[in-house]
Amino acid sequence: MSLIPIAFASALLLLTHLGFSGPLRPLLVSQLGERGFLIFFTLTAALTLAMLIWMFGQSPRTRYFWYPSPENYLLSKVLAAPAMLLLAGALLVRNPSALGQGALAASADRGAAAARGIHRITRHPLLWAVVFWSVSHLVSNGDRAAVVFFGTFLALALLGTFALDARKNRAGAPGWAAFRAATSNVPCAALLSGRSGSASGKRALAELIGPLLLGAVLYAVGFYGHRWLGGVDLY
Repeated sequence: MSLIPIAFASALLLLTHLGFSGPLRPLLVSQLGERGFLIFFTLTAALTLAMLIWMFGQSPRTRYFWYPSPENYLLSKVLAAPAMLLLAGALLVRNPSALGQGALAASADRGAAAARGIHRITRHPLLWAVVFWSVSHLVSNGDRAAVVFFGTFLALALLGTFALDARKNRAGAPGWAAFRAATSNVPCAALLSGRSGSASGKRALAELIGPLLLGAVLYAVGFYGHRWLGGVDLY
C-alpha cells in the first residue's frame, strides 16, 4: 500500500478542520445555526480523524526519512513531559479561547483574571500539548507514514493556535483583548516579557500544582501503558 491514501486522509483532515473552523464557519453557521454547525463540525472531525488513523495502520512502515537513535528516543521522552503538563492544564482549567467558553472573558476584568495558572505559559495549552506530543513522536518515528501522520497533528495544532487567535481577534470582545494582552500563544513568551501578571513565583507555582500532579500521572500512564496505547513499549 502506497502513502497516497494516508496523504489524502491527512489533507482532508487539515482542510476540513481549518476550513470549517476558519473562513467557512460564518457561512456554515448561517445555514445550520450554531448548534447544527457544532454537530456537523464534530462529526466531520471525528470521521476524518478515524480515516487518518485507519490509513496509518494500513500504511507501510519501511521507508525512512531518518532512522531513530537512542538520542531520538531520549528526546522524545523529554518532549512528552511538557505535553502532559499542558494537557493536564487544559483539562483542569477552563479556557476563554476554548469552544463555547468565551463567556469566561466577557469583560476586560474577567479576561485579565483568566490569565493565570497554565495560561501564564500559553493561552492555548491543549493545542500546544498536541504540538509537543507530535514532535516527540516525530523524532522517534522517522518512517514516511509516521511523518505524515504525526506531522498532520503538528500542522493542525500549530496552525490552529494562530487561526483561533485570528477568529477571536475578529470578534473583538473586550475580555478577549485583556486575556490576549496578559498571555501569549508561544509557550512562556508572556512570562519572559513580563506580560503574565504580577504574581510572585510562589503563587504562580501554586497555581500549577494541579497541572503538575495530573501531568505526572498522565506521563506515567503514557510511559508504562504505551504498549496498550501505541503498541510499543517505552522501557
